[in-house]
Amino acid sequence: MKGFAGEAPALQLTLQMNDDFARFEHEGWERVAHKYDSVWSSVTRQFIPYLVNAAEVAAGMSVLDVACGPGYVSDAVRKAGGIPKGIDFSGKMIAILIFLSSKAMRRTCHLKTPVSIAS
Repeated sequence: MKGFAGEAPALQLTLQMNDDFARFEHEGWERVAHKYDSVWSSVTRQFIPYLVNAAEVAAGMSVLDVACGPGYVSDAVRKAGGIPKGIDFSGKMIAILIFLSSKAMRRTCHLKTPVSIAS
C-alpha cells in the first residue's frame, strides 16, 4: 500500500480501539474480508444507486465513504462524478478495494485505515 499512499493523500484520522467490542469487530472484518464480495456484495450493491441518488452526488463533490469496505459505494460516487474518500478500519478491506478497483478509482479515491489498536 505504500505505493498507493504516494498516489493520493489519505485522510488523517486515527481511531483508538480500546474496548472489547471494537477489537472484536476489527478482528472479525479482518478475518472475513476475503469473503465479503462472494457473501455480502449482492445485498450491499442493491442500495447503492439509491444512496448515491439520495446524497445528490454531483461532479466534483467530495464524498466521505465511511466503512468503505471493498469500495462499491466509492466506485459509484466516482462514476457519478464525485471524488470519493474511502475510510475503513479493516486494512484487508482497503487492500481488496485497491486490488479490485480500476486505475481511475485508485487515482481518485483517497483511502485511509485509521486504526490504532490498544493492547
